[in-house]
Amino acid sequence: MPIKILHRNHTELVGTGYVLLITSNTTGSVELYPGPIAEDAALTARSYAIIGKNNAHDNENQAQVLEELRDRINSIIDENRIKCTLEIRSKQDPGIEIQTGPGKTCTEEISNLVHSFLSKNFPVSLNHESLESQSKSLTGLERENQDGTFAVHSVRIKIGSEELAMRRDKLVDQLAELVGMLNVRLGFDPASEPVVED
Repeated sequence: MPIKILHRNHTELVGTGYVLLITSNTTGSVELYPGPIAEDAALTARSYAIIGKNNAHDNENQAQVLEELRDRINSIIDENRIKCTLEIRSKQDPGIEIQTGPGKTCTEEISNLVHSFLSKNFPVSLNHESLESQSKSLTGLERENQDGTFAVHSVRIKIGSEELAMRRDKLVDQLAELVGMLNVRLGFDPASEPVVED
């Protein structure tokens, strides 16, 4: 079971594997806050996660909070050999939108895997257009090796309000299963992981 660490502006789950689930801090309605979905998926998959809080009445310090969150995410990526980040966000209209830049934020293989897997149970669209500016989001987490291959893939999954409200359990199951599939594809072997003693 992942270890849960509470911070003032976010919650961290310390798990296993190469995938990090992320939700950024929001100031929107509770109905559109994807944090609980990402947290439950991470707990089910036993993966790493960083869940920004929904501070509906505190948007004065959002830029600073987001910068702190980004710094912590980068630390988790470095410390735990993370190879893929899945940023979970929400949107008002129904359906799921996968935002990637194949060749820029992830390989086409990873993008297609995420799309084809989630398409089995949800209406899914792919958006390869430019992602939002880095100052307003957590894009820019992808990293390349010197030979141009991806050291860290980055995919954003925007979940519609209808799915958040009425298909919550299915979403959690599908995201957890997706994390497992990505771990296998990225070469994670649980048997080779060192056992951490308390």
